[in-house]
Order: sequence, then structure tokens, then C-alpha cells
Amino acid sequence: DCERLQGIVEDLLDLARIASGRVEMRKVWVSVQNLVEGVVAEQQPAAQSKHVQLVSEISALAPQKLLADPERLGLVFTNLVSNAIRHTPAGGRVTVRVHDAGPLARFEVIDTGPGIPIEYQRDIFLRFFRVPGSSPGGAGLGLSIAKEIVEAHGGKIGVDSEPDHGSRFYVQVPL
Repeated sequence: DCERLQGIVEDLLDLARIASGRVEMRKVWVSVQNLVEGVVAEQQPAAQSKHVQLVSEISALAPQKLLADPERLGLVFTNLVSNAIRHTPAGGRVTVRVHDAGPLARFEVIDTGPGIPIEYQRDIFLRFFRVPGSSPGGAGLGLSIAKEIVEAHGGKIGVDSEPDHGSRFYVQVPL
């Protein structure tokens, strides 16, 4: 419980710093493949323990590099992938996909979970919001922190989901 509370406090402090503009993004040229494969490797034990297949698909046309803060962008993808694993039932699949979107890199985290009811999709990026009846864990801060980080990169984050057909979270960031 103490570790969970400490995590919540750290998330709140991060969110406050990012929202106030006090966190400087340390942008460097980042290998897209290394970024994605690092998050997938880090989350693989959690996926295996839940009997969820976790894979990455990087299009041959996907950008090789982008100018970003690798630590902060890695935090975004770690949050999206860990959420997808948590909400995907055993035997399901989570795919981290990257492809070209013109002047943007488009990252997607696709799961085969229960999906998000349409009436909650607009609110899931708000602080402390949790979809009613969703699995326990978390304080409803991860997606709001992810949104702040993506927007600080000049990008956009969103979700496409249909109940009983999984979810597709996407992040688009300028190259």
C-alpha cells in the first residue's frame, strides 16, 4: 500500500510539473525501434504472467528516428502497454504498432480486451477518471500524464474503441 501511495504521489507531482511547464523536455534523436522494443521487453513479464501475447509491429515505412524525450515518451508507452495488458483477458493479445503518418510518427497500442464504452471515451484522459467497473489498480492519473507528455511533444493522443472489440490507443508525434 505504501508503494502504491508513493507511486500516486509521484504521478501527481509529475503531472503538476508537466502541466505547469516546469519540466523541460530533453529532446534527442531517438531510435523508434529501440524505444518500442525497450517498452515491449520491459512489459513482457507482466504479459506472460497474465497469459497475454505482447508483440510489436514496426512498419518498414515507419520513421527510423524522431526528436523526443526518450524517458518521457517511454513513460507514455509503458503506461499504454501496461493498461492494455491489465485490461486484456488471458489468451488475448496486445500489439504495439508503429507506422508512417506523413510528418508524424504514429504509435498504436491495440488490445483484445473488453473495449471502452463510448460514453467514457472522451473522459479517460481526465485526471482521476476511471471507467466504472474497470479492473482495480491505479488512480486514474496515467492517461492524463500521458496526454500532457504527448502534448508537450507537440503531438496528439486518442483512443478508438468499441465495446467487446478491444481498444486502439494512438499517439502521433512530429518527427
